[in-house]
Amino acid sequence: MCPALESGKPLSPKQLTIDLRDHLNIKTPYLINDSLKQNNAPLLLGEVINDETLWSCTTCGACEEECPVMIEYVNKIVSLRRGLVLMENRYPKELSKAFKSLETQSNPWGFGSNTRGDWAKDLNIKVWDKYNPTEYLYFVGCNGSFDDRGKKIAISVVNSLKSAGVDFSILGKDEGCTGDPARRAGNEYLFDMLASKNAELFKEKSVVKIVTHCPHCFNSLKNEYAEFGVELDVIHHSELLEHLIKEGKTIGEQKNSGNIVYHDSCYLGRHNEVYDAPRTVAARSSESGKVLDVEASRERGTCCGAGGVRFLMEETGTRMSHQRIDQLLESNPDTIAVSCPFCVLMLEDGLKAKNLQDKVKVRDISELANEL
Repeated sequence: MCPALESGKPLSPKQLTIDLRDHLNIKTPYLINDSLKQNNAPLLLGEVINDETLWSCTTCGACEEECPVMIEYVNKIVSLRRGLVLMENRYPKELSKAFKSLETQSNPWGFGSNTRGDWAKDLNIKVWDKYNPTEYLYFVGCNGSFDDRGKKIAISVVNSLKSAGVDFSILGKDEGCTGDPARRAGNEYLFDMLASKNAELFKEKSVVKIVTHCPHCFNSLKNEYAEFGVELDVIHHSELLEHLIKEGKTIGEQKNSGNIVYHDSCYLGRHNEVYDAPRTVAARSSESGKVLDVEASRERGTCCGAGGVRFLMEETGTRMSHQRIDQLLESNPDTIAVSCPFCVLMLEDGLKAKNLQDKVKVRDISELANEL
């Protein structure tokens, strides 16, 4: 079930566990008895476990979902990456620029942090005011703020929320990266710096309720920020849109997008168990009134290849996004509905590689309701 292994990468979750076990068995006598002289056992990082093995992981969690004895893999891999980055100073060259950009500009691509709110300058969106707060803070994220494709999704989210009369505002240039890319890449020091800054900002501005369309921001804010002393009520835009639909609110003009197949984001689905909400929203635009599912869906969905900071790294061999596209095309869709901006980018790349970009469209669920 591992998408990395399936695409020919040198990562077998089973073999990783066996190698860790065997190495620990070799080292155990020396760990429990300080008087014993260390033997010439191979180093864990770089010898027992190759660097490329660790960097192949998307942290999607498919291995943990399938494991019959509930072995955890993702946290081990991220911890081993932490050893490479913080102790060995060894990581893919693409991450050097990303780490520097995250540290200086609070986004992985090096765009000026003062331009973070420029995407919204003509949209008449409120900027968060602690003395006159809105119900929700819309946390846009790096992709929605800087990536051209991501901006379209952010605008569609805004249009949907406005159509339904949701009271929301944004932080604009004060927003910073959640730190998720840094933590998944093993740079815990950088994650701590970014998350601490955001947490202090949330406390200073009395932010409590947050809506975000990026599952990676959603996961980090919802599950990891409590350790920084801030309690947040975080909701993904698919959950909020579903709630608005059930209340009878208008989130946009329904239109026919033909047969729609839904692709589960790993960090929205497996990591946070949100499966039904995005399907409910997408079904409004389906010709049949429901979305299609392929065999690899929901908790057994296949990763697009972007997770675990893989979206910042080059990929050799078969691309994971291409093998996911092959699975989704089995349902003969007109539209692939997605709830993650990184999945959108990866799946659009897969369609372009097969010259199908004019036949099949990839759309965030907000775009199905309020596309530009």
